[in-house]
Amino acid sequence: ARTPWVIAVHHRLGVTDLTSEQLANLYAPGSASYPNGHRARPVLRDPQDADSRLIGSLAPAARAAHEAAQARRGMLRAVTDTEAAELAEQVPGAFAGTTLAQILSERRPLMALKIDGREPSVDALAAGRYPFFKSLFVVVRADDHVDVGRFFDFLLSPPAQALLANHGHLPRSRFAT
Repeated sequence: ARTPWVIAVHHRLGVTDLTSEQLANLYAPGSASYPNGHRARPVLRDPQDADSRLIGSLAPAARAAHEAAQARRGMLRAVTDTEAAELAEQVPGAFAGTTLAQILSERRPLMALKIDGREPSVDALAAGRYPFFKSLFVVVRADDHVDVGRFFDFLLSPPAQALLANHGHLPRSRFAT
């Protein structure tokens, strides 16, 4: 499956969308603020992490600002997806890269922001209107038990594909060819 990769904030923050320029400005030193005046706090991941690389593709103007933020002391930092989401939930004004699947499947109180008017949804991903995603894989040993094969059959079944779609995943059956 694939899931939209998004920039997320706590849903009570009152922010639903940003421009690329606004996103880049949120990484600026000092007291960066959202358009509604609330202070912004970026949650940073390791510079080599997939989320760090996706920021530059989501908003090219943010690449340099994000890289500069990596060098500053006192920044919020997360090692895992769970840590990043928790910081976005718990620290006032925090924003983090995450996936729509994590927000929906874990019922997190986060809002996936539109960037430059792009809707971060499964339908937009399927239609090619939202190009930022993470691919998800199931990896098993070649000599695993026969039940693994049945599990894969289930994953490709219509009920499992519907379950994935309802939780922010673009199932394999909907990939564009």
